[in-house]
Amino acid sequence: RLAENAANNWPLRGGKYSNFEGGIRVAAFVSGGFIPGKLRGSCNEGLLHIADWYATLCRLVGLDPRDLRAASAALPPIDSLDVWPMLTEGEKSPREVIPLGPDALIWGTWKLLTEAQRPSFWQGPSFPNRSSTASESTWAACAEGCLFELEQDPTEQRNLYRERPDIVSRMIKRLENERVHFFENNDSFSSSCPTSASQHCACWMAHHRYGGFLGPYALLDR
Repeated sequence: RLAENAANNWPLRGGKYSNFEGGIRVAAFVSGGFIPGKLRGSCNEGLLHIADWYATLCRLVGLDPRDLRAASAALPPIDSLDVWPMLTEGEKSPREVIPLGPDALIWGTWKLLTEAQRPSFWQGPSFPNRSSTASESTWAACAEGCLFELEQDPTEQRNLYRERPDIVSRMIKRLENERVHFFENNDSFSSSCPTSASQHCACWMAHHRYGGFLGPYALLDR
């Protein structure tokens, strides 16, 4: 029986639920007449967080991405950055840092992991396969810290944590500073599934309401 996060992001390391590249890095592409001919078919290695699409799309439709209502309530500003100049003019990405969580940070080409990550293995081109086991998802690494230089080592083979204490120290300080700005609204809500449902509500809704597809499962009576 395979773990629920069984998937394949080969040749990257790890997978869902980990902060290895196999768990956080995704492919994306931009197409259309706004892309200059010289950039079509090219590869862009600049940092981009999924949140950055918001400010970028706001720019394209002429909207102000700021959340003034949130600002008036003393909430943190949005994290989104406009990456349109990077995508269409080849400029450097405005994003230099991606906090992956309280224990992980990407800063430029460096990635710091300060707690154990699982899954931590390297997959093959065909995975999962008949030799795959659920225990693979429990294999942990980086409990004592990991540092990777992603430009030269995108598959995270060489841990430089002990070789580059200068980089580690600088990134730990930056991570501590980023943690101060983490925001969690701590929302709690009741699901809209019947109390007799034996499955997780998201699964129950998929089977009984959405024809096998995932969909909203809470606060549907509002």
